[in-house]
Amino acid sequence: MNLQRIQIQREGHRRFIEKYLEKIEQSKENDSLTDFHAILNAIEAKVTILETLNEKYFHRRR
Repeated sequence: MNLQRIQIQREGHRRFIEKYLEKIEQSKENDSLTDFHAILNAIEAKVTILETLNEKYFHRRR
């Protein structure tokens, strides 16, 4: 995987996380614990993917 492709994927996952952090704020306002947990699980999965991509990206930049 080349650096540009990894960088594009990282940006996409970061945008997803930002979007879902906003949704968490909305779920707190609506007192929806189910929505909160579903969103949190989705964010945790994306963070794991992002960590892997970060490792690949920074490893290849060296």
